[in-house]
Amino acid sequence: MMRIGSPVPAGEGELAPRGQERVRERAALLLLVWSLTSCTHLVWYGRSDDRRHIVSVIEEGGTQHVRFDMVDGPRVRGVGVDALVIDESGHLAYPAELPDGSWVLIRDGVLGPHFDAIGELQARGERLAYTAEKAGKWRVVHDGQSSEAFDTILPGSLTLGPNGRLAFAAQQGTSVFAVIDAQRSAPMDAVGQLRFSPDGSRVGFVGRRQGARFVVIDGEQHGPFESVAELELGPPDVFVARTEGAWRVFVDGRPGEGFDRIAGLNGTAYAGRRGKEEWIVDGERTLGPFTAIKSKLARDSEGRLVFVAQRGDTWTVVTGETENAPWAEVEAPALGGAHVGFIAERNERSVVVIDGREVATWDWAGSLVLSRDGARFAHLARRDDKTVLVVDGVERQVDVAVAGTLAFSKDGRRFACVTGDPKTRRLFISRDDGKRLLVDMEEVVAALSRGNPDALLTSPDVTLLKRWVEAELELGR
Repeated sequence: MMRIGSPVPAGEGELAPRGQERVRERAALLLLVWSLTSCTHLVWYGRSDDRRHIVSVIEEGGTQHVRFDMVDGPRVRGVGVDALVIDESGHLAYPAELPDGSWVLIRDGVLGPHFDAIGELQARGERLAYTAEKAGKWRVVHDGQSSEAFDTILPGSLTLGPNGRLAFAAQQGTSVFAVIDAQRSAPMDAVGQLRFSPDGSRVGFVGRRQGARFVVIDGEQHGPFESVAELELGPPDVFVARTEGAWRVFVDGRPGEGFDRIAGLNGTAYAGRRGKEEWIVDGERTLGPFTAIKSKLARDSEGRLVFVAQRGDTWTVVTGETENAPWAEVEAPALGGAHVGFIAERNERSVVVIDGREVATWDWAGSLVLSRDGARFAHLARRDDKTVLVVDGVERQVDVAVAGTLAFSKDGRRFACVTGDPKTRRLFISRDDGKRLLVDMEEVVAALSRGNPDALLTSPDVTLLKRWVEAELELGR
């Protein structure tokens, strides 16, 4: 059956060994109970991220098989639904249990080598890697080639770089290693934050050894530190570490000034707290003091830093060298190209501000989005107890609109969001040309079941729905 090694995170994003037991349960979401009758059941279905491909798991006559774009795959004993992936090129891969109890990785209908268990699966472009166990030893199979065997491959550590490079964390005996391009790092007690730079040319991780933390980038070790919070690879390479009782940002190994707390790392920009004062450090430039920092740090296409900060009892929106204030409350800014927009509150009314200009005032407004070039904007608003969808200043009446799902197409020509019909209690992806696509709630539940099951106990995953809206806009169907 499908099994995953037992080591669990040990703080600060670390992955550390904890015993040699392995979880051997057949989870309901992975192997969905199969029947010995001749009935046919649809046990799971979904779509690729770009919404172009449909995949379903079908149970029939005591076996399961995957149907991908109406083509049936081989019949197996069980399908590892939780690890099923469709890569950017439209290739389908998933682990499956065969009648003899062995496990294989099936890609595009072709069975790989047999193992006793298969764990994590990662795909990037044409590249594919997965963890597999045989005779009590775990290895990584990367593009058909197997790594050396280890006692455990730490779950969550499997990482594919954009140029086909491979990294993962593994345990052998009492030591943990970062294995990068088949080469072991120095032994550690724990390894975390294993990652490549955006172009794949650099690789780094955070290691713990004898209570001290180290940052290792392309084999060069920095430290020891009391703790390490964040790591971003560039150039420049940036990480946040605690040393001599203070938190500092290190840029290419050079430490910055000390703070009680550091958060919101964005390149070389970050928020630092000292005493009761918040400061923003952007390279050689320091802004503040502020009472609080509300939004994440962001940059527009001209490189201007954008954020929301509080001074006293009021809020200000900072864009580069300019501040827009005072406001009683401010939503997180929306960026599009070199354009910045936000919705703020004044005198218990909502004001929509685009590039510093107040374009409209409402009883309430929210969920502002800009097109990629910033030429268009959309948001929700309410006036006289009526909710409207506003696109480029033009009001559109809607019964229900799901906040957080508003989106423009990449070229900015089309707009859509998720709307609801209160009479039928159905959701739709509604486009500005009047077309509506029904949101299949069974597909929503199926998608959430492969992610965070706790989300089902609260509200729909708006991030998931927005991704669907953006994908449907590109399809234009």
